[in-house]
Amino acid sequence: MTAASEPAGGGALPAGGAMRVMGAETEYGIHAPSAPGANATMMSARVVQAYAQVTRQRAAGGAETRWDYTDEEPLHDARGWTLERGAAHP
Repeated sequence: MTAASEPAGGGALPAGGAMRVMGAETEYGIHAPSAPGANATMMSARVVQAYAQVTRQRAAGGAETRWDYTDEEPLHDARGWTLERGAAHP
């Protein structure tokens, strides 16, 4: 474990080896078994766009649904560790 991957706040993990992680965010996967070369990112974007279109139609001119990635850090773990970029895809 490198300094970049130690738990936030330093020190050792509590007895049992893990801190309790609580989150209110739910993530879903997308799968297209009949199209093995399908791009999951593009399919996900289409789902979001379709939802936004339905929402706009129902709300008669409501605001668009957009992704806000400003706080996203793909290499940062919810338990407080940060994976070094070189180790992300060995």
